[in-house]
Amino acid sequence: MRVLIDLDHFIFDSWDFLFPAEPENLFMALTEIDATVYFYTKFNDNVCARYFMYVLVPLLNKYKIHYVNLQQDQNIAYALHSFNDYDGDDHSKRLDTQLLNQLYGQHIDYIISESAEIKRKATRLNLNDYVYNADEFLEKLVAEKRLASADSDVTLQKQYIHEVNFKQSFFESFRNEYREFDDWIRKRTKAKEFAYVAQTAQKKVLAFLCLDIEAYEQRSRAIIPALRSQKRLRIVFMKVAYNGFKLAERMMRIIFEAAKTHQVDEIYIELFNQGKEKLRLIELLQKWGFSLHGHRQHSNNFLERVLVRPLYRGEIKRTSLLSHIYPSTLSCARGWFVPIREVDHDQLFSINATGYQGKLHRLEHSPQNNALTKLLITRIAPYELQSADILFFLCRTIEGVILSRIGVVVEINTQMQNEKQFIAYCRKYSPLSDEQLRSHWYASHLQPAAIRFLDLGSVPRVLHEKDIKKLGILPDVPRYMERLTARNLRILFKATQIKFPVLAEHCEPYAT
Repeated sequence: MRVLIDLDHFIFDSWDFLFPAEPENLFMALTEIDATVYFYTKFNDNVCARYFMYVLVPLLNKYKIHYVNLQQDQNIAYALHSFNDYDGDDHSKRLDTQLLNQLYGQHIDYIISESAEIKRKATRLNLNDYVYNADEFLEKLVAEKRLASADSDVTLQKQYIHEVNFKQSFFESFRNEYREFDDWIRKRTKAKEFAYVAQTAQKKVLAFLCLDIEAYEQRSRAIIPALRSQKRLRIVFMKVAYNGFKLAERMMRIIFEAAKTHQVDEIYIELFNQGKEKLRLIELLQKWGFSLHGHRQHSNNFLERVLVRPLYRGEIKRTSLLSHIYPSTLSCARGWFVPIREVDHDQLFSINATGYQGKLHRLEHSPQNNALTKLLITRIAPYELQSADILFFLCRTIEGVILSRIGVVVEINTQMQNEKQFIAYCRKYSPLSDEQLRSHWYASHLQPAAIRFLDLGSVPRVLHEKDIKKLGILPDVPRYMERLTARNLRILFKATQIKFPVLAEHCEPYAT
C-alpha cells in the first residue's frame, strides 16, 4: 500500500503544535501495516516552518516517511478542463491538482488530506473513494482489522458526573477554555447529573458528552441575537478523541435520540473556534444541520460561537442534504420493505435481532456500528428506488419475521465496474472486511448494488409477522425489496408509532 499524506493538515497555526500525538497516531498506524508512506507540504509561513522543522521532521524520520517528488506524466488538468474546472493563477489549487495527479497516474494508492479542493476534484474524476482524511483512514484500517493496537475494547456508558475521572489530560482543554470548569463539576456532582463517557478498558477517556434540557422560559441574555422561547436541548460539553471508531457519529446519535425523547424544538451548542479540535467539531455539527446563530459574550469579552439545529418542521430550511433534516422524513417519500437475514441484520446494526424480543445483545464494536450512515449490499435494487425513500427492514429470525429498523435512502450505486471499485466504495460505509466484500462481488453473475442510507434507529413499536399480516399490508414476506403503497405507508407509520417530524416538501434527489 502506497500512501501520500498532505501534511498541511498537521501544520496548523494554533496551540495544537505543542501536541503532536495526532500525527504520530497516524504515522504509527501506517508503520504497523507496513505501508510505503510519502508526504508533501506547501507551507509558506514562518510559524508553520518552525513547527515542521522541530515537531514533524523528527516524527517523519522516526517512521521513515519520505518526501515525494511529484510526477507529471499524467496531467489531470486536461481531464478537469472537460468539467470547465480551471486552477488559473491560484498556486494552492495548482498544487492540490499536482497531488491528485499522483493518484490519477497510479503512483500511489491513497491520499490522506483535509483539503476540500482535493476532495472536490477527486469526486469529479471518480477518485473520491481513494481520498481520505486522517480520521477516515484510521477508520478504514480499524474496519479492515489491520491494526492490532486499536482500542477495540471501547465502551460507551451513561455515568454520574462524580464517577468520571476529570484528572485525565483529556479534560485539560475544557479547563483552558472555561475557568469555571471545576466549579461546574462540583455543581453537577451535587445535583447528581450524568454524562455519556466512552473509555477503554484501562479507563482512558476517548469521548465525553453532557446534555441539558432547557425549558421554554430559559433564555440567556448573553446570546446575541437572543434565542426564541422554545424547549431546547443544550449540548453543554462535547469532545471526541479521534481513534478510528466513529465515536463522534455515535455521540450525534445520542444527541438526536435525546432530542426525540424530550420532544424539543431545537438543539444548540456554544463553543470557541480555537484549534483544529474545535474546527473539526464545528465541521461535524454543520454536516448534521447545525448553523451559526450568533455569539455569546463572556465577562472577559471572549466570544463563543452559538450553533443551532432546528427540529420543529416549520423551522427546518429547504436543503438538498438529508443529513440536515435527520431524523425527519419527507411526506412525499415512498416506503419499501427490505427483507434481510438475521446475520446481515446483526452485522449492519450491531444489535442482535433477539434484542427486539427482550434479549438485548450488543455485538462487536466497530466504526460502522457507531455510524449513522450505513450501507446495504443487495443483488436486486428496484430501478424506482431513489434518495429520501424510507426503508423498513424485515429481519428473518428463528421465531419469525420482525420489522425492526427504519432508514432513509441517501444514494444507490450500481455503476461499479469491477471488484476494486466495489471494495473502494463500500470500504467507507460497510463493517465487512475486504475479503467479505470480495465474496459479495463474486457470489453471483448479477452485479451487486450498494444502497447508502441513514439509520433512523429501531421502530418505537416492533411488529412481528402476524402483526403485519393483520394490518393487511403484507400477505407474504417478500424475497426482494417491495414497495409500499401510500396508504400502506401511512398504516405502517401509525402501527409502529413512528413520530419523526414529517416535512411536507416536494421530493427531489437528496444526498448527505
